[in-house]
Amino acid sequence: RTSRRDIHSDGIVGTLFVPDGPGPFPAVVMLEGAARIKEDLGAALSSKGFVVLVLAFFRQEGLPKDYSHVRVEYFERAIEMVQGLEFVQEGGVGVLGCSKGCDVSLSVASFLPVSKVRAVVTVNGGTTSVCGITTYGDTVIEEHGFREVFKPKPGLVDGSLDFLGAMKPLDEVPEECRIPIEKSEADIFMIAGEDDHNFESVQWAEAAWKNCQTFGKKNLSVKIYPGMGHALDAPFAPVATTIPHMMAPKGMRVYLGGADKMAASRSQLEGFHYIVQFFSSRL
Repeated sequence: RTSRRDIHSDGIVGTLFVPDGPGPFPAVVMLEGAARIKEDLGAALSSKGFVVLVLAFFRQEGLPKDYSHVRVEYFERAIEMVQGLEFVQEGGVGVLGCSKGCDVSLSVASFLPVSKVRAVVTVNGGTTSVCGITTYGDTVIEEHGFREVFKPKPGLVDGSLDFLGAMKPLDEVPEECRIPIEKSEADIFMIAGEDDHNFESVQWAEAAWKNCQTFGKKNLSVKIYPGMGHALDAPFAPVATTIPHMMAPKGMRVYLGGADKMAASRSQLEGFHYIVQFFSSRL
């Protein structure tokens, strides 16, 4: 069992899930690329014994309208708030980032010490600052933007468009856009779905691993899941293969991948259990 609390304090917006019992519990801050606060996955993770803050960072009351400028200081304040809760154990927290939340979580881990961020899991996202800049103090990570010319294809689900390949290829992205993951002391686990049609997540995760190897860093691991599309939802939840999106014309949806729902469901379930094991062993 877990209890739910709305958080709207000191500019921090989200939903907090707390397991039953006296604690103290390890804590995870969850970051999603969706405009809504994605509570199902946070609640499922909390049921495994974690305090989970599902943290909004755009398009909610009191927050920026988009993520064109991500400020790490906001996430630092949220982490400090969670660490100050009496039922949260001492030490660094975990961060779970999905989609846009992936590159945000990597930035947070790269700039903050291990006493604040101990472990990170990313799911289907970038290792650059996707679709906007990221700052911490005077440090700026420049935007990894879209190709100048791109035309989406019809998605495998009726009424959807496939935008895979819309982002500029990594080899065309300046160094100033790359997140300095090699500076992080946190343990990092990157999940990439082979059927992700939103980002080129497998290529990006493998590039991050190679870059860390170049710097002699051994704290990043990658796991690739066959059949997994872009979305990671709670175990046994229906697989999300399309979503409404501002990039799609009115009446159309963006195709995310995961059309083989049996394979996607299996990967989603296995991925969730692996996330639980990873955080349980590090926090």
